[in-house]
Amino acid sequence: MSATPESDALPGEWEQKCNLLRKMILLKAIRPDRVLFSASAFIIDKIGDYFVNPPPVAYDKIYEDSNKINPIIFILAPGVDPYT
Repeated sequence: MSATPESDALPGEWEQKCNLLRKMILLKAIRPDRVLFSASAFIIDKIGDYFVNPPPVAYDKIYEDSNKINPIIFILAPGVDPYT
């Protein structure tokens, strides 16, 4: 079993028969844990990595824009690293 099946070639003639969307559908049936990575690759291929990579955060600029009327509110989700 491959660690990165979303980037591996399909066996035999299936590599030529399947586009990225069809490969993602096959991956959903075989390795549902890797569909997110396949979807990211699909988005990068079709519309660019701008829509996959989060924009850089300038905390100093955010702090400058805040005051007692406009505070900074951080919403944290489980599993998210607030330092990145």
